[in-house]
Amino acid sequence: RRSFNWLPRDLWRARSRDGRTTMAEALQPPDSEMPRRKLSFSDSDGLSTSTSAAPERMQAFVRLRPLSGKEARATIATTETDCTISLNKPSAQGYGTIEEHSFSFDGVFGPDASQPEVYEAVMRPQVQALLEGRDTLTFAYGITNAGKTYTVQGGAAPEQRGVLPRALCSIFGALDALRAGGEAAAGSRLDPSCSYKVAASFLEIYGAEAHDLLAPAEKAGSWWQGIRGRGPVPLRIKEGGGKVSVDGLKEAVWADLAEALAAVEYGWANRQSASNGVNDVSSRSHAVLSIKLLVTPKGVFKPKVTRLTVVDLAGAEKQKLTQSSGERLNEANAINKDLMVLGHCLRDLRWNQSHPKGTQRVPPYRNSRITMLFRDFLSGSGQTVVIAALNPRAIDAQSTLETLRFASVAQQIKTKPAPAPAKEAPAKEAPKRPAASQSASERTSDGGGDAPDSYVLYEQVLALQERLQQLEAERLGDERRIREEVSAEMQQHMEEMHESLTHSNQEQLACTEESYHKKMLLHKGRHEQSAVDGHVEMQKQHRDSARKDMETLSRISSTNAQLEAARAEVQRLTAQLAEAGLSGGAAAARPEPDTLRREAAEAVEARQLAEGAQAQAEGALQVAKADAAAARATATAAEARATAAEAR
Repeated sequence: RRSFNWLPRDLWRARSRDGRTTMAEALQPPDSEMPRRKLSFSDSDGLSTSTSAAPERMQAFVRLRPLSGKEARATIATTETDCTISLNKPSAQGYGTIEEHSFSFDGVFGPDASQPEVYEAVMRPQVQALLEGRDTLTFAYGITNAGKTYTVQGGAAPEQRGVLPRALCSIFGALDALRAGGEAAAGSRLDPSCSYKVAASFLEIYGAEAHDLLAPAEKAGSWWQGIRGRGPVPLRIKEGGGKVSVDGLKEAVWADLAEALAAVEYGWANRQSASNGVNDVSSRSHAVLSIKLLVTPKGVFKPKVTRLTVVDLAGAEKQKLTQSSGERLNEANAINKDLMVLGHCLRDLRWNQSHPKGTQRVPPYRNSRITMLFRDFLSGSGQTVVIAALNPRAIDAQSTLETLRFASVAQQIKTKPAPAPAKEAPAKEAPKRPAASQSASERTSDGGGDAPDSYVLYEQVLALQERLQQLEAERLGDERRIREEVSAEMQQHMEEMHESLTHSNQEQLACTEESYHKKMLLHKGRHEQSAVDGHVEMQKQHRDSARKDMETLSRISSTNAQLEAARAEVQRLTAQLAEAGLSGGAAAARPEPDTLRREAAEAVEARQLAEGAQAQAEGALQVAKADAAAARATATAAEARATAAEAR
């Protein structure tokens, strides 16, 4: 297996997209013979890297953005390297005291500083370190609407380009000058005998997810996302084997400056952004661009890799200023958490370096995706630069002070000393192609032992690599076709289910309507029959009441007649008594007193009976009238209920 160590590292793509072991993985040398990387943005990246840094500590620069409109300005005084901010601190007695906080940095840029000035002081040394073989990290930190994205990416005009496009111009300018053999190649310390290639990956950290900003549109919006209704496919950040990697993040090889600038613009357009009440186009994610320079000396197949990483961190927000809610509030909370974890890691690192004999703190790298990806840089491995962007508004004075403190802590972190340059082993030349007349048996005889010629093995490996690439392309095509077929089949199945459910619902609705119609007709017939029966019963009761009334009237008439007869009899008897009292001489004809009294008593009793009969007749008449009224009310209520039922 050691005979394969001279082969290109690109031949050993250890893992395919579906996670199955490929033939290159089976032929790959053991890990003990391969240099391991501390940080990787792709599971297919296993190239060596250099992490030597020239400065002894992290560098920090501060840039103030110009005020817009008539905003009140905070009291900030700046020089080329110093920044002083004055805050009015209210006291309990009702008056305020002025507190001044002074900081010193590697450079301070005022509101009038131009983009070229910032690039020359901040990014030019980073590009030079990349060309010299050192890894670099540059990240912009600050609150929202402080000018971080403008400093990194800039505007569309050439004079407004940020440090990132200018860095790409410098890198490709040096490479073009090297290829052309101009004077610029000598100043960039590039070796004309080496071949150079630029590769890059561009991702964003949105909340707890990582997205590939360079993913094509068909991959960023695949059939799976169409079914789930979500945005870009989240990538998995994993840690293992002493490195942090992002599954599914692919690298693009840039041939020239135009392709690189177009790719960066494309990735920046895919980045999550929205209005947060303070900034109309506020970045809602952390953007991470990693540029790799692959240097392959002549006669060597394994390139050396150095990285230039640029990070545009999303800005910290205060809810009382932005008045954000819902999704914007959740995004702000995630951003603030990442920045807080970053600050904790830097403070713990400074404590550990300041107290080497004390209890060492463990920085919480795993609490944030950003700190997981750049823990090596944060711990001092590599050349790191912090750009602290400030918004000089008076309302943001406290946030400005916190940003200055963050940058001050960052520049106090020491970097690891650069290792002494090791003596390079003589470059191993590529094996020469044997003469065509030499047979395979001759190449494998006494001089070659039992191993085949290295060039033959190299050609076989190249053939296997081409075959693997073809199989990979076929597999990807089949996978895409299968996904499209599955998506189409699922869509057709869902449409059929929708049609079936619609037809079933319509049938059920029709049956329900028919059932309710029959029930209404049945209830209507019952109510009509009840109304007819009630009407007949009411008429019968009315006739009975009328008959009873006639009988009562007849009894009353008979009683009145009896009463009149009794009155006449009483009057007659009274007249007889009067006549008997006046004619005293006719004693013989005078009736007996007992007879008169008895007749008078009978007359009075007859009169009382007549009056009682009259009262009874009147009572019966009133009862009959009340019964008739009750019957009419009952009939009216029944008709009203029937009408209401028909209306329902």
